[in-house]
Amino acid sequence: MTDTIDDAPIRILIISDGRLGRYRRSQTIAAAISRKKSAIVNTVEISPNPRLHKYLGRITGFRLPPKLLLTLLIGNQWRDFPASDLIISSGGLSLQVNIALARIWDVPNIFTGDRRRISSDPDLVLTMNPDSADAPNHQFALTCARSDPDDLPPPNRDIKTIGVLIGGPNDEVEYSGQDWILLAGFIRNLGADAYALTVATSPRTPDAFYDALGDVTDKVILIDFRSTGPADLDEIFALDAILVSIDSTSMIVESISARRPVIAFKPADTEKLPDASLLDHLAQEKRLQICDLEELSSNDVINRLRKLEPMKENVLDLIYKILPPKLI
Repeated sequence: MTDTIDDAPIRILIISDGRLGRYRRSQTIAAAISRKKSAIVNTVEISPNPRLHKYLGRITGFRLPPKLLLTLLIGNQWRDFPASDLIISSGGLSLQVNIALARIWDVPNIFTGDRRRISSDPDLVLTMNPDSADAPNHQFALTCARSDPDDLPPPNRDIKTIGVLIGGPNDEVEYSGQDWILLAGFIRNLGADAYALTVATSPRTPDAFYDALGDVTDKVILIDFRSTGPADLDEIFALDAILVSIDSTSMIVESISARRPVIAFKPADTEKLPDASLLDHLAQEKRLQICDLEELSSNDVINRLRKLEPMKENVLDLIYKILPPKLI
């Protein structure tokens, strides 16, 4: 942990819309500040009506007095929020609340994500889309870190232990039964080749994968979400390398932020990758390789992983460096 360089506490308020992945992005920014400054971090969760939020944001929202806007969106909940020096949020449903509250309190604010067509800007937008980084008040940053990378052991470049993070179908990525058979066969083969694997599934992982995997050897640890809930990802990020399904950009970025070599695997017929601009950027930086499921084989994957160049910097330090002094 980096030594504190300023003992004056900064009061940070994280506004969450209830989506865990988005909340972790806000947490990452707060953690970056907390490494350098004494900080008090509070979190509030909101549930604005999506249709009302869309109407107010794109048509009339910021013509309204901020107190009225907040009351329309979340009732009187905002009046009980703890006074803060900086507001952070992620996800479109939090943006208007973030901006309106910052106006009332006259404090700076940070948003991470896509502001879409909301008619006003926060003081800083941290985006993981390289194509958006040149927009006013925008900066590119990897805002997904599960924990402080300095707390993780350095990876073994010989690669003996591998984590496999498996998501499932979503609006952008579809998997066939054959895809799950290919993935399960690859995992069994990799375990048979004396690599120690920890495989973690998610709420979206279908029964077709478990059926295809069947019983595993003692070289493969299966953390089955259905029976154990989510895996302790800090334990997985302590392994030497990570394989991640392409449907989870957050997991890909968190793995890279953990300073591990990462391969993202995808169905062969995936035409449009989610967050393609970001994934292309990470591949060009040699942080990531993207492979079709049918291309996965033990020797080839290990060779690909060894050719990657994991991050050396701490992503939390990189975030802190781009924060304007007026915000903190």
